[in-house]
Amino acid sequence: MSKKYACSVCLENCKTGCIYCEICQSWLHYSCQNIDKAESKDWTGTPLGYICIVCRSCDDGSFDFLMGTERLKKAAKLGLKMLKIAVNRETLFLKSQPVENTLHSDFSSHKQDHVANIFLNHYHANTKAALRSTGDGDCPFNAISTCLVGDESMSVELRFRCCVEMINNKNKILRHKLYPRLVLISPDYDKDYVDCTKPGSYSSV
Repeated sequence: MSKKYACSVCLENCKTGCIYCEICQSWLHYSCQNIDKAESKDWTGTPLGYICIVCRSCDDGSFDFLMGTERLKKAAKLGLKMLKIAVNRETLFLKSQPVENTLHSDFSSHKQDHVANIFLNHYHANTKAALRSTGDGDCPFNAISTCLVGDESMSVELRFRCCVEMINNKNKILRHKLYPRLVLISPDYDKDYVDCTKPGSYSSV
């Protein structure tokens, strides 16, 4: 006998404690999605639909940050209110995603930025060397990614997390003692985090 609402993970019927994925249009048990009782209340109250682990992941099972960034970009086109709602959903997704907190140490094989090195020498910082990063609009994230993992593979994740943090911690950032200095390069905070949703788009974040 077929099961009308079979969980796409365990294949057992979804009667209680279940959630619907808006992408694959399947019902899944909270337990099969690693959602505890407290988190289930968060999902009950969100205006946007749920996206299951498979549908928000890359082929290797890791969180698809590019896809997540595209979701934020799409939401931003509908206004700041919708973007903030979308960020709340992505924040719930990120709860199970670890953050890289180590620094790459061996840069001997990395190409240097010879123009930047001229400025370093001019300001007597000749014990340092500037590493080259791709100037494609993602250059701040490319550079930080290189420092963290030794290449630019983490760039998209950094852009995504930066956008989420800028929105979730807006009031805290605006009250920071150094914020008046940041205004010189980022006069429009809301525009900056909207720009941050667009891969390859310069944002003075």
